[in-house]
Amino acid sequence: MKLMSRIGLLSLTMLLLGRGLLQAADGPELIPQTVTAVVALKAPSVTLKEASAFVNDVQPGYGQLVLGQAGMLGVGISNPTMQGVDQKRNWYAAVFLKPDSEPEVAFVIPAIDVKAMEEAIDEDFKFLAHEDYGIYSQSADAIQQFRDHLATDRSKSVAAVASPHVKELVSNAHLAIGINLVSLKSTYRNELDQAKEELIEGFRQAQEDMPEVPGLKLDWLVGLLDGVVEKLQTAVQDSRTYVVTLTLAKSGVQLEEYLEFSASSPSSRFLAKYPPESMTLLAKLPAGGQLIATQVASPFFAPLKLAFFLALLLAMPWMLYQAWAFVAPGLYQREKRLALPLLGSALLLFYGGCAFAFFLVLPMVFGFLTKVTPAGVAMMTDISAYLDFVLVMFLAFGLSFELPVALVLL
Repeated sequence: MKLMSRIGLLSLTMLLLGRGLLQAADGPELIPQTVTAVVALKAPSVTLKEASAFVNDVQPGYGQLVLGQAGMLGVGISNPTMQGVDQKRNWYAAVFLKPDSEPEVAFVIPAIDVKAMEEAIDEDFKFLAHEDYGIYSQSADAIQQFRDHLATDRSKSVAAVASPHVKELVSNAHLAIGINLVSLKSTYRNELDQAKEELIEGFRQAQEDMPEVPGLKLDWLVGLLDGVVEKLQTAVQDSRTYVVTLTLAKSGVQLEEYLEFSASSPSSRFLAKYPPESMTLLAKLPAGGQLIATQVASPFFAPLKLAFFLALLLAMPWMLYQAWAFVAPGLYQREKRLALPLLGSALLLFYGGCAFAFFLVLPMVFGFLTKVTPAGVAMMTDISAYLDFVLVMFLAFGLSFELPVALVLL
């Protein structure tokens, strides 16, 4: 508990003040690829100054409070006085996970005096000195993994296995947290296999218990559910790295997430076949056209409204699960058998309706409306009206795709 509180304090301090950077440097080269997660903080002395400048831009005069929090970083790495610590170079924390045990955390801290650093940390830490770095942890197993990695040239580091795109992504960020999904899946292989078997068994049971409705064939629903399970398994198997980055700038705080799949995997080929496109629907506007804001607060509230409805859409499976968990105890067994496949199919059909509206209907609608604009009329769409129209179309087609579920219920 003592260690976890320190790690939480360090992570929170990094998140608020840090300028993390995961790159091919001497620090990451010391960390074995068996690690599950890496948190990196670059040059705390510089970081605090940049964080102070950011806070001053937001609230003048408060930047000095940030500079006064330097000691909190020392508490986070179990070296409150920061003796022997080099604050002008990157700091790292490596996390190792094991089934049925607490996470093992090791700090990889650059030193100006390795001996002074070793004497300053708590006595319950195991310490490993490597050149001008101090590597220490409360876990002997974690330190042993570092020893084994540094003892041979055949062992790969996180710097060696990180893709160029990941390095480029985090190189401009203030904070970067990388999760090695390959190691994570290997650690919890048995739990993942059990969850997969339970998911498959649940879908099979739902298919067997699916009621027969006269005049209505539900074979397509069985295939749809099987396809969802297959695609979910493929995505989990292909996943390789997950990175979260945080960037502080005068214009605001930018948070980015990146999920990387193995090269040449089905998921990578799918993403390569369907690359993201920016502002696809706005391309249907007349040449030189752009959205406008006719209300003072529209530039602020329109993105918030979009974020709210997008979060609601993505969180719908969890919300339906919570509703099901509340209602299920009061249902008969035969009602449970009917409700579970209906809820799953209703969710998938609603998503399908939204996708149909976005990729097929809305481009044709905007193209048509642009062409029928009367002569002498400049088409200048208000951002709030545009967002409301798109959301209404999503809702209309999402609900219309629920017709098979409605027929079953009736």
